[in-house]
Amino acid sequence: MPLSGALKRIRIPRPTLMIAVIISMLVDVVLNDTGIHASTTMTRVVTGLLFGGVMPWCIIPLLIEACLQLIYKKKIHSPDSGV
Repeated sequence: MPLSGALKRIRIPRPTLMIAVIISMLVDVVLNDTGIHASTTMTRVVTGLLFGGVMPWCIIPLLIEACLQLIYKKKIHSPDSGV
């Protein structure tokens, strides 16, 4: 993420992508626990890579905005956040 230049712009993403990735992991676990589908190493790797690839894009902008709010003691809104 730092190499892509994404840290230069603070854009808080919509939570739908984060929720979709989390749901894919939950579906894998639930299907495995209920016995409907056996969770293999490949399904765990794929859902884990999706989760690990998406979460920095969702969490780091939030952390940057929180730090800026603490530093400047004012509310900073992203132009893409709609607020």
